[in-house]
Formats: sequence, C-alpha cells, structure tokens
Amino acid sequence: AIVWDGSDVILSGRHSSAVVKMTWPSGEIKWVLASPFGWPTVFQQYLLTPAEGQTDFEWPYWQHAPVLLPDQDSNPDTIDLLLFDNGTVRFGNSDVQEALNTHNLSAIQYYSRMVQYRINEKDRTIEQIWQYGKERGNALYAMRCGNAELLPNGNRLGFFYIESNDFEHPSTHAVIDEVNADGKLIWEAVVTAEDGVLEGYRAERLPL
Repeated sequence: AIVWDGSDVILSGRHSSAVVKMTWPSGEIKWVLASPFGWPTVFQQYLLTPAEGQTDFEWPYWQHAPVLLPDQDSNPDTIDLLLFDNGTVRFGNSDVQEALNTHNLSAIQYYSRMVQYRINEKDRTIEQIWQYGKERGNALYAMRCGNAELLPNGNRLGFFYIESNDFEHPSTHAVIDEVNADGKLIWEAVVTAEDGVLEGYRAERLPL
C-alpha cells in the first residue's frame, strides 16, 4: 500500500512487516516502523523506538491498509497512523524460541487487530495509542487479508477475513466491525457464502 504525506510517501510492505516513510522522488528513508529483529545494520538507524512507559506496545506483522489520521495532539512533530495488523508472523523464530526456552507456550497466540500508532518523527519514537481485536483472539484472526478505515464519524471500520484450519473442508467468512475511539463495538456483521467459501479483502462504508 502507498499513502502520501505531503511530498513524502509512506509504503507498507506486507511480507517485510514494515511500514517505511521516504522522500519522493529521491527515496531517502525517514523512518521504518517494524520490529527491530533481523534488520541489517545499514537500516537500524531508521528504526523507530517505542516511547518510554509503553506497557502494551506491540509491533505489527503482515500489516495492511495504512491510514494517515487527522492531527490528534496538535504536535507538529507527530503523525498518527491507523493499520490493520494481521499478526500472521507475530510469533516468529525469536518469539517461538523464547517461549520454548521459558516453557511459556501459552504465549503463542493468534489474533489480528486494528491499531493506531503515534510517531514522533523528530525523535524517531513510536507509541501505541489504540487497538481493537486482540481481545477477541482467534475469533478475529485474519491470516492474509484485512482492512482498517477511519469513518467520517471518527469510528473505525475493520474487515477481518477468517479462514478455517481444516484443509480437507476449507471454509472462510468475514467479520465487519465498527468500533469507536474507546474500543466499544458499535455493530458487527458476519458475511458468509452459500458454499462456505467467501473471498474478501476490504469493506467501505458508503452514504445512503
């Protein structure tokens, strides 16, 4: 996905689990929003660092649909970004190994979420401001598709594409949630297909 921020461009690369802001057309990297694990030295100077005091901060994995939000804090040094965080490789090699070493296999969970980050571009720090979906666990786990939208009323619309783990009898459906800024579910729709296999990627709310 590509989002313009003035004359700069924000790129979301799903398989690298990274969101990158670059100048256009020179391609100079301004920052990289991604887990610091595994990045070559040449890119480490661009990685964002979680701000102090973050107790529930989590990086996004296999994310989709970055949305640049209107100004949230009247600070010219910050921007707010809404993402759909699939979480597909959230528990990668390093996390699984740590869980095995500590015998904490319950730490390996599957969930997807909409998440809002606040990035201080001057300090290259990042805060997690809001999220919805983690508390629903596997019920909203979207392995490979999904979408997050900011609605005109300030709520967020999430599209969760759910796939079964039964390879002999595959089934898919979608869950569409409208959630307010306090994380309260306003309404939910479950979309299915007669043959049990639905293909879907995103939902948009249209005016009547």
